[in-house]
Amino acid sequence: MEPEDVADLTLEDMLVGCGRCEADYVRKLFGLEPHVAKTAQRAVCLEPPPESQVSQKPLIIGAGPGTTATRSVSKAVNLLGLRVVHYGAGFERDGTPYPPGVSNACSNWDKNLALFGVNDMYDMLLLNATTVTACHDAFDAFNLRLYDDLDAVFDSPVHHVTYRLLQLYPNAKLIFTHRDPDVWVEKRVAHQMAMPAVQQPCGMILEHLTNEQNVAAYNANLELLECIMPAERMLMVNVWAQPGREIFESLADFLQRPVPPEECAFPGKLAQL
Repeated sequence: MEPEDVADLTLEDMLVGCGRCEADYVRKLFGLEPHVAKTAQRAVCLEPPPESQVSQKPLIIGAGPGTTATRSVSKAVNLLGLRVVHYGAGFERDGTPYPPGVSNACSNWDKNLALFGVNDMYDMLLLNATTVTACHDAFDAFNLRLYDDLDAVFDSPVHHVTYRLLQLYPNAKLIFTHRDPDVWVEKRVAHQMAMPAVQQPCGMILEHLTNEQNVAAYNANLELLECIMPAERMLMVNVWAQPGREIFESLADFLQRPVPPEECAFPGKLAQL
C-alpha cells in the first residue's frame, strides 16, 4: 500500500477538525513518524456518523490489541452469560470446548458464530486498497454496525477500529486487555502481518516502526481511549498482574452480572504467545 505524501503537511494542518483528545493523540504520533500521525488523524478526526447509523446498544468492545489475553478475557465474559465473538477463536472450529480445560458445564461458547466482517476489515487494512487514502475511504463506506446481535467482541482487528465503533455505539463499554507494552511488542512481532496499536493503521505493520515507536504508539492509543471514555465505562484487565478470581469479580461488577461459582475458574492465561 502506497503511503500518503506528508512532506508538505505540518502538525497544525493535521489538527484541523480534531477534538482535544484526538489532537493530543495525533501530536504524540507526529513526534514518532508524520505518516503514522496522518493515518491516525484520518481515523479519529471524523465527522460524526448520521443519526440513522447510530445504535444505542451498550456493546462491550474489547479494545486491547491481540496478544494481551483477549482470548482468556473474552471467554470469561462469555462465562458471565454474554454472547461473545473472539475473532481468533472463530478460526478454531475443531469441536472441543473452548477454551481447553473449561468444563462443558461452565461453557456456553458458540464456535459456529460467523466472523462478522473480519476478512473485509483485514482486506481494507492490509491488502486491497492501493493507497492509505483509499483504505480510509473504504472504511468510510463500510458498515461497521456488525454487532447488533452480540453482547461483546474481542481481538484484532477490533482494537484498530475502536474509535469508529464508539461513534456507532456511543453507549459502549470498553474492556482494555493490557500487558507491559515492551513485552507486547516483543511477542506480537512474531505474528505474521501484525499491525501497530494505532487506529486504522492502513498499510502499516509492526516492522515499519522501531520497538520504541511501537511502544509509544501503544501507550498513545491507550491514552486516547482513557481520554475519550468516562472512567466508569472502561475497565483495564491485566492477566499477568491480577489473580483470575479478582478479574472475574471485576468483570462481573463492570458488566453487572453474577459471578460464576468457584468451579468455573477463570480461563487462565491462554494468550501468552
